[in-house]
Amino acid sequence: MMTAPDLLKAQEELLLDDMANRPARSWIADVFSEAIRSRLVVVGFVIMLIITLLAIFASHVAPYDPEEIIAAQRLSSPNKEHIFGTDHLGRDILSRVLYGVQTSLAVSLSSIFLGMFFGSILGLISGYIGGRFDNVMNRILDVFFGIPTLLFAIALSAVLGTGILNPIIAIAIINVPFFARLVRGPTLAEKAKQYILAARAIGADTSRIVFRYIFPNVIPIVIVQGTVSLSYAILIEASLGFVGLGVQPPTPSLGNMLNEGRTFLELAPWFSIFPGLAIMIMIMAFNLAGDGLRDALDPMMRGTR
Repeated sequence: MMTAPDLLKAQEELLLDDMANRPARSWIADVFSEAIRSRLVVVGFVIMLIITLLAIFASHVAPYDPEEIIAAQRLSSPNKEHIFGTDHLGRDILSRVLYGVQTSLAVSLSSIFLGMFFGSILGLISGYIGGRFDNVMNRILDVFFGIPTLLFAIALSAVLGTGILNPIIAIAIINVPFFARLVRGPTLAEKAKQYILAARAIGADTSRIVFRYIFPNVIPIVIVQGTVSLSYAILIEASLGFVGLGVQPPTPSLGNMLNEGRTFLELAPWFSIFPGLAIMIMIMAFNLAGDGLRDALDPMMRGTR
């Protein structure tokens, strides 16, 4: 049998849950409904969907084995058998581009997810605790922000070595400070609101306040920025592959395909053109979708498109 104080406390917790969750859900719905009003954003989402499906089903869509060498068809120009032509070893470029997109998305999505996860936790803790811990954390983040992103990624990859796992770790590490700073600001604003003060008053512990009440109101910003950051992750992954610090041949990678094709630009320009176009289209799609979501979050931009 619940006593009156226990019943009152339970009712207050239910009310707090409703107050904390309702704005987050309605915010997400409002952001997406606003974002799809732009045709460019819709185009970006459609291209993202097509690219993702091609990457997932690359083994079924690719006409050839991406590592199959046919010496008699070296540097063949685009034709009916090889729509994108072949490379210097006679491998089908279309097949390699499809598998390269798969590799690029796998590395980029994994690294951004890890960066979002650890960066968000760090930002939540720093913003909620505040004080000296927050000041020290901000100074550490400032040091990371002072290092050029690509240079930092190259340095980390050089230390970690080559392979598909190490670019994921490198790109994740350079994204952690960014997401930490991104989450810290909204956390500072949320913890001063009335429903957080009420949660403290009824004795809610810190972990419940941070992850049950504050985080649902912060996560929309993280998701939107994660979409934008994917385009940078794709570019960094390709750059690491180009300088030989990413995925190593013969595994298809858009970056190492560009590196292999640069010596054949005059003789076989298609060798570099198609991997480059794939990188450009992916970056454009994620930028369009991410910019649309970001504009939808800004009240000043709503209704202006």
